[in-house]
Amino acid sequence: MAEQCVDRRWLGFIKCRTYVTVPELVVILAGCTIIGAWTLSVRSAYEGHEVDRQALLKVTEQLDEERESRATRDAELEATFSRLHIQPLREAGALAQPLTDSFGRLTWTGERVDNIVSQLVRDEGIVLKPYRVGNDPKNPLLIGAGHSLNAHGISEAAARFILREDLEDVRRQLQPYGWYARADAVRRGALENIAYADGTGGLVHLDGVVDAAAAGDWKQAADRLGATSWCVATGPRCVRIRKQLEDDLWH
Repeated sequence: MAEQCVDRRWLGFIKCRTYVTVPELVVILAGCTIIGAWTLSVRSAYEGHEVDRQALLKVTEQLDEERESRATRDAELEATFSRLHIQPLREAGALAQPLTDSFGRLTWTGERVDNIVSQLVRDEGIVLKPYRVGNDPKNPLLIGAGHSLNAHGISEAAARFILREDLEDVRRQLQPYGWYARADAVRRGALENIAYADGTGGLVHLDGVVDAAAAGDWKQAADRLGATSWCVATGPRCVRIRKQLEDDLWH
């Protein structure tokens, strides 16, 4: 312990000692405690800021990835429009709106007419159901933008595209039913096959099939299906669907 001196010149001397009193020790320890607590608080604050900084960096990276993803999607969409020779409307607030002309055809306002496709869409219109121009039954049956079903029918690619759209519609109709939602993909496929052919209402009213499916008894569901008039009418198709319901394999 270093020697400590206390100035007592007003009494005529300087008093020195080599020890620390209890009150002084208490003050020293209290000071050390305060300094230690302050150091810990500073460190905790730094670590907290570091965590916040890392979280902010992570959020920033996610936003950057989302921007890149949106940019990629926009570029792909732009490329698709370019391949199809369609110019998307860009003016804000001027969205294209469908109108119906005197023939019941859908026409589009607001689309730029600067290529043959947009020009034909304007002039032919888009009709979503088969129609004939005029009342003469000899006129060709048309659909879409003047597409002749009599002369050309539709392509396999178009047929498959329409099939997928129709199937999605069947699935949306079946989704509220618990017995459908609880089934696995293979058995759902069998139920979708029936609903696609006979309508959702036709499937729901097949005697005993839905009740067995709701109970999870797929063998009984297959047996009940075999006893329906629908199964008699569809023959081999029904045989395959019955096997699919029973053994949970695609047929």
